[in-house]
Amino acid sequence: MRRRSFVVIGVPIFLSLATLATGQKEEDHPRPPRDIHVLVVSIDGLRPDAIPAARGTPAINALAAAGARAARARTVFPSSTLPSHTSMLTGLVPSRHRVMLWNSYDPERGHIEATTCLELAGRAGYRTAMIAGKEKFWHLSRGVDHYERPGGSAGEVARAAAAHMKEAKPGLAFVHFADPDSAGHEHGWMTEPQFEAIREVDRGLARILDALAEAEIRETTVIVVTADHGGHGKTHGTWLDEDMSIPWIAAGPGIRKGTLIEREIRTYDTAATALALLGVPVPGDWDGRPVVEAFEASTDR
Repeated sequence: MRRRSFVVIGVPIFLSLATLATGQKEEDHPRPPRDIHVLVVSIDGLRPDAIPAARGTPAINALAAAGARAARARTVFPSSTLPSHTSMLTGLVPSRHRVMLWNSYDPERGHIEATTCLELAGRAGYRTAMIAGKEKFWHLSRGVDHYERPGGSAGEVARAAAAHMKEAKPGLAFVHFADPDSAGHEHGWMTEPQFEAIREVDRGLARILDALAEAEIRETTVIVVTADHGGHGKTHGTWLDEDMSIPWIAAGPGIRKGTLIEREIRTYDTAATALALLGVPVPGDWDGRPVVEAFEASTDR
């Protein structure tokens, strides 16, 4: 029987899907429609202009050079972590997923009501994973095969993500790095401490990419690197461009190389893009749409 695993600060708890009232046996679980993997990496609080300013992000730079990147990408308002990530993973604007003023871990609230791309990928037969640096991401983990909050640092997140990639080879994985946001709130956005946090995340990303190669799925994995919001001073959450602008990079099989996407990408397009890459139908009522400008023309989407 297929099992779901939850790890909080390194302690695993296993629940069979039967206990979650799905009633689905492993032999009844559909096979994934494609032999492909998608990894969405969200770097909390990362402004696009902070990437070159940090002067030391070879992993991010290599993905941008090898794939497609947005000339302009924006998050939603309020430009805060939980509302923005909910849009990123559900394909909906905040007024529809209704996570707006809620931006903290509150277990009494349970999981968000809207369906995430991770849930839809799981229903289509893909194994799914979420490894996050903040405990509030538990609210987005419904239906995910493996949820883990190993700690708040990039090193802890990268170690956990790399280990799970090699062990489970999930079809759709979401990895969240918290460091630039934490450094921004403490020291300020576009400061040297934040730049060092960004460089540390880049090293963590490189470790995960190496793990994909060791698992022999690097060549079949599309990596999307983005963020939930930017920031200014020691805060964010406003309509300012510094808060609303985010990076958006995609690289891997089926992605056009060396492409600058001129149209504005919104964070809720990320969920739709992940499903399209996996061959999973995108809900017609979603606000997000696949970023087809990033796809190779010959690729059947």
